[in-house]
Amino acid sequence: MTMKRPTPYARPMLTLVLLALASVATAAPLDQPTQQQLLGLFDAYNKAIAAEKLDVAMGMMSNALRDNIKTETKTAKGRKDTMAMMRMMTPDSVSVVHTFIDSGETEARLVTVATKTMPKGPKIPDAPPPGTVMRSGLTLNFVKEAGAWKFDQQMFGQDPTVVTGCKNEVADPPEAYKPNSSVSSGGPVVRVDFKPDYTLVVYSVVGDANCAFLPSKADLAKKGVDPAQLVPYAIVTMDGIAHRTDPQKMLAESVEIQPEE
Repeated sequence: MTMKRPTPYARPMLTLVLLALASVATAAPLDQPTQQQLLGLFDAYNKAIAAEKLDVAMGMMSNALRDNIKTETKTAKGRKDTMAMMRMMTPDSVSVVHTFIDSGETEARLVTVATKTMPKGPKIPDAPPPGTVMRSGLTLNFVKEAGAWKFDQQMFGQDPTVVTGCKNEVADPPEAYKPNSSVSSGGPVVRVDFKPDYTLVVYSVVGDANCAFLPSKADLAKKGVDPAQLVPYAIVTMDGIAHRTDPQKMLAESVEIQPEE
């Protein structure tokens, strides 16, 4: 007789109490016209920077960003250095992979993949050689002020299309975890895989992949967790049991899901 391999949730002693945030997700994807409007605004902003028309670019900035730039450009040297930095931060192209707008439709975000060819000239210290095409993640934030969208800030990061994974994503039996060894972890969700007997959540901690094992989709719903909220870019916070040998794995005993907001 072949025995069924135990799943992480086969034992009553590991019955979990999972928590979901009471609030309903307030985030929503951007509609296509608004997305194109924001991309057009960012393109016009970049063209103004390339032409060294700082005053024109400032007219497209949020109040907070404009005030900051005014402070940085009070002197001729400050203006020169700031313009050089802004040109360096201007990508050659962006490709949108994720969008967000808040319930009040006053804040919007575009998560993109950006490319930038390093300019010709002397090699910049600690930078790739001139001519190298760089690829990275670039998040663009916009705010609506006085009824008009304004560019607020940009943040570079890892390429969001590079899906990371744990070295071993196999669901180990309970014996593989340390009894009475509590561990807390969390971060943005990279990928969710709903298996028949459990749910695998791959999440990022400072760019490194980690894997949490939760109950099945049906069992999550029975325990008051909305599986629909377990999506990429949502933030999860979990408490659970550490794995005996694999630091990337945890058996989650509680989870909170924080939608984008």
